[in-house]
Amino acid sequence: PPRKYLVSAQEAGKRAMAPPTLVAMAAAALLLRRSPFAIASPLVTSSSSIDTTFSAFVSSLELPRGQRQCSRGFVGGSVVNSSRFPHGWDELTSAKTPAVKLFKSLASKRKKRTEEGATVVEGLRLVTDLLSDGATRSLFRHAIVTQAALDHPDYGEKLREGLILASEGGSRVSVGTEEVVNAASDTVTPQGAVASVSIPSPYSSPFRQESESDDDEGEGGQRGGRTYLILDGLSDPGNVGTLLRTSLACGVEAVILLPGCCDPFNPKSVRGTMGAAFRVPVHQADSFGGALEDLRGWGVSGDRVYAATMEGSEG
Repeated sequence: PPRKYLVSAQEAGKRAMAPPTLVAMAAAALLLRRSPFAIASPLVTSSSSIDTTFSAFVSSLELPRGQRQCSRGFVGGSVVNSSRFPHGWDELTSAKTPAVKLFKSLASKRKKRTEEGATVVEGLRLVTDLLSDGATRSLFRHAIVTQAALDHPDYGEKLREGLILASEGGSRVSVGTEEVVNAASDTVTPQGAVASVSIPSPYSSPFRQESESDDDEGEGGQRGGRTYLILDGLSDPGNVGTLLRTSLACGVEAVILLPGCCDPFNPKSVRGTMGAAFRVPVHQADSFGGALEDLRGWGVSGDRVYAATMEGSEG
């Protein structure tokens, strides 16, 4: 048969001046009936003729190579929309798409994470946990999951519910092949769920307004207020992740990182925090002196700063 090209129903309707109803019919033929091309013409009057008429119009369009017809109605490795995946989800079948390449860059390059203001999270438990919280769900940019993950006996239902809410909030959701998810993941044995998420804004001021200032004595001589944790020279992502997770459990106001610390949004650190990196505010200080200056600005006096080192002495 002559070579034909896949075009959007909107473009077909515009060029053929087809009524909106016929444009919708053409879209239905493409998406629901898996037609190899979309047809929209004022001459088409029934759904049965959509798949067989007006092909000359479609084949006459000179479209870029990336938009040429391919099997099952896919364009450039993805489905724009599909009856199999409601809620505006799409399908990824190629590991060479720009989306997958972005995932790889975010996972491996700190500079790219800084430029994009995003990082990568993966794993059924972590992704599902972040999706279950409205605050962290709003950080999702693009989630890629396998059908097996959506059908998982323990996490599948919650994962699907969270992804529906995320897509309704503007996040992109793709159902990918195992090859695609493996390529986008940072671990050797991914679990079928990976997502790019925005890095939260850095901590700049106290979130909570205390009834007592840090200079007031509370019961037992303890001064009320906030607790901050300063990390100095922690280069291991797993250690940073553990301390962020502990900080969340202990109600730490913010974690201050000094030079020499690893990126807390390194994917390995993020996995170690089990999501705490997105719930505990993080502040980057250029020096210890700078950190102390920041603390003073937040109402913490110098005599309330304590250090814990392995070289300390008893008494």
